[in-house]
Amino acid sequence: MSHRPTAALALFLIVLYAACTPCLADSPTSATAASSATSAAPTAAASCPCQNVPSGQAAPADHSFLGRDSLTDHFFGVGNKLSDSGVDVRLAAVQVYQQLLGGGSPGHEHSGLYAGRYDVEMNFGLEKILGLKGGRLYALGEGDWGRGIWPNVGSLTNPNNNYVTTDELYALQLYYEQAFGGPNGDLVTFRVGKINLTACFQCAGCPSAFDGNRYANDETSQFLNYALVNNPTIPFPYPGPGAMALVRPTDWWYLSAAVANARSKLTESSFDSTFNGDNSHFFSVYETGLTPQLPSACGPLPGAYRVGFWNNGQSKQPFDADSDTRVGTLGLYVSIDQKLWNPDQDDAARGPAAFFRFGAAQGVVDAVKTFYSAGLQYQGLVPGRNADVLGLACAVQRLAGDPDLSFSPPGETVVETYYNIQLTPWCHLSPDVQYISNPGGATGAHATIIGLRLQLIF
Repeated sequence: MSHRPTAALALFLIVLYAACTPCLADSPTSATAASSATSAAPTAAASCPCQNVPSGQAAPADHSFLGRDSLTDHFFGVGNKLSDSGVDVRLAAVQVYQQLLGGGSPGHEHSGLYAGRYDVEMNFGLEKILGLKGGRLYALGEGDWGRGIWPNVGSLTNPNNNYVTTDELYALQLYYEQAFGGPNGDLVTFRVGKINLTACFQCAGCPSAFDGNRYANDETSQFLNYALVNNPTIPFPYPGPGAMALVRPTDWWYLSAAVANARSKLTESSFDSTFNGDNSHFFSVYETGLTPQLPSACGPLPGAYRVGFWNNGQSKQPFDADSDTRVGTLGLYVSIDQKLWNPDQDDAARGPAAFFRFGAAQGVVDAVKTFYSAGLQYQGLVPGRNADVLGLACAVQRLAGDPDLSFSPPGETVVETYYNIQLTPWCHLSPDVQYISNPGGATGAHATIIGLRLQLIF
């Protein structure tokens, strides 16, 4: 495959970024207004160590080409009319170019590889359509193209989690959701249908249930490597038939549970294997979490503290071939994220944040015995670039030790950093660098990957 179109596209985007930076930076008018507000109320400004004080006025919506939130302005206005009727449609695409600079699996290619995916989401609000309060139907179609770099790296986890298969279009999710109970009508929320257990509920504005994380959960805009998207010790099945529920007794505490077909296939419905007598195998997961808002001088600092355990009913053969096949492997996990500081009272998203994950599985059956990751994110670090995000994280997978296996402790380590540049609200460009030590558990090996991700929202 020729990479000239990709190089030309990258050059065009760099030029576009340079041209748009003055337009997309913070408005001088806003800065002046903040400065005037500070002068008018010196006591309030002194009591809050923020860069700005609240203006008390919402910014007007920007429908210009560079300011609107989708390339086509919600399909030239048709999307807004559909939304008024209860139907929301979203189309997005992610393209990733990665180059293996050094290391990798034996016999690998050094040439850069280009892969991408697109997502088509449809959300049907049944309260507007049928008068069914709290009900909705959700459908997500996905298609992939190109070639991923994973085979060249030989790592345990995919360095580009946006690319999984070569299918042009398949139904990733199709479920019915119902919320009810409590003063807000959301005490209990459940889903049933073809579901993705890692597509989280939202609780107090943060991803919750299962293994969610505010700063390391989305390969389209955050980290690319799967080890920094989800916990590799959890054997989440591919999206398939299942049910999941979340209960929120208070605004800061939730409980959740789910069960799904453990043998689901990515591009199939998998309904035929869900209730197939003795051959049925189910994966279940249970999670509880706290979602506090810690007080600070410049506004609340949101956080989430999750803990859960899982049971995989699919049969697995232990590494010791003389042992009997085991059924029902177990594991536990922790996922934490916390905003650390609010430098700008007018923009709650700005500032530094941290996350941490931990997981443990049965080492006699699962190759990855323990896992942990930690990282930092800073949104708006560069002055005038409040929507840009810098991320840096490390993930370590400790492997089960066995002299007869091709891998051995300590395991694989992934270090990744990215900088997500908002060219426009509908176009983001993210340079990305990954370093993988002992890929696939091969002691002494390494891999260095550089990449560029383009995200478009149509």
